[in-house]
Amino acid sequence: MLHHIDSAFADLLRVVAGPGVDVRFAPPTGRAGAAAPVLSALLHTVSEDTDNRLGGWVEERDDHGRVVGRRAPVRRFQVGYLLAAWCADPVAEHELLGAVLTGLCARPAIGVDDLPEGLRLAGAPVHVDIANPSLPRAPVELRTRVGGPARAALDVVLTATWLPGVDTDLDPAPEEIGLGVGREVPRPPPRGPALPPPRARIQE
Repeated sequence: MLHHIDSAFADLLRVVAGPGVDVRFAPPTGRAGAAAPVLSALLHTVSEDTDNRLGGWVEERDDHGRVVGRRAPVRRFQVGYLLAAWCADPVAEHELLGAVLTGLCARPAIGVDDLPEGLRLAGAPVHVDIANPSLPRAPVELRTRVGGPARAALDVVLTATWLPGVDTDLDPAPEEIGLGVGREVPRPPPRGPALPPPRARIQE
């Protein structure tokens, strides 16, 4: 699932950053600012959006209405990235990050038709949030481990819907159902001899 989200996010970044920008999911090796500008998206957080989790399994039926599988309910995950720019100088880095920020604000979601097949099956877009303080943020130690001097970065969170596979390992349907019709109903055990009625008392 995560590699599908990576692929969709990389395609979106290439669109908003423009031509000539290299998109990676790790900091660039060697001296920063060499050759083409680089956008590095470091994945740091994966958390489930439990507030919107749906309950109950869904039955999959064939053309005759028979249950052939069951599917667990869809689940939504928030995937956090720390997005940094690597250019020849800080001014160029800020310019690139500004273009990305503007482009992502104009595209709050990745449409279903633009998603890889692994995400397209869920039939829901991937939502994109930038610098949202209420969503997971990159820890401070990650910002200092990206290599090189401290640099500006954006927190981006993608919320993707995951559709579980169909469970076809079902118990076989019963071949016959016994309702107990026509069987002899057991009789209750015989009672003992009836007791004589109590005698009436004569009051003096």
